[in-house]
Amino acid sequence: MNVGFGTSGLRGPAQSLLEGAASDYTAAFCRHLIDGAIVKPGDEVFVGEDLRDSSPAIRLACERAISANDLRPVICGAVPTPALAHFAMARNAAAIMVTGSHIPADRNGLKFYLPHGEITKRDEEAISARLKPHAPPGDASPAPDDRRDLRDIRARVMANWFERYRGIVPSDCLAGLRIGIDEHSSVAATSLGEILANYGASIVPFGRLDHFEPLDTEAIDPERLNGYARVLLRDNLFAIATTDPDGDRPLL
Repeated sequence: MNVGFGTSGLRGPAQSLLEGAASDYTAAFCRHLIDGAIVKPGDEVFVGEDLRDSSPAIRLACERAISANDLRPVICGAVPTPALAHFAMARNAAAIMVTGSHIPADRNGLKFYLPHGEITKRDEEAISARLKPHAPPGDASPAPDDRRDLRDIRARVMANWFERYRGIVPSDCLAGLRIGIDEHSSVAATSLGEILANYGASIVPFGRLDHFEPLDTEAIDPERLNGYARVLLRDNLFAIATTDPDGDRPLL
């Protein structure tokens, strides 16, 4: 299936994930959680996703696999990876983020979180050891979770995330500063601006895309940097901030 664990979670072609890999690895993750007494049957697993075209369908596959393995999926919608992880950890719960981070748009992945944080290489080995042959998919209807209002769950995830940053520095420390936010197709585009605005910054968003772009914030190309320089001068900005597509690699 050309799917496997890499430097940060499970990654592979989106089609392979949709054809069974997402379900298989999610089921193995659930078995690892229960077999290791990390969670109990019936416990919640929070699930988020980025803005890739394939993410909603992969999330549904994960949702159904969670339900089929004696745990309860709670769908959080499109939220930044660290926001999802922080929310789940605060509730002593596991989580799965559907994201390929900055890899090409035709690929995707899953990031798995234990109640105390991201899985380790030892967990990856335990999950891989619990993989079972994929069963043909059944009914494609939504998994039978409690179907709580998605807007309410997402709002709670983001409120918890904003609260994490409240009071770290003086509330007016960015007052009078204009900060540009390169939104591109980052799931954290809006929340990054809101966090900085809470410290007094005037936010100038730009670059929002209606298609997915796999921006790698650790390898910005010269053309994009030159574009940032032009935007800084044009809009009289103090700085520009952005993140990778799932919001866990910021760039200032």
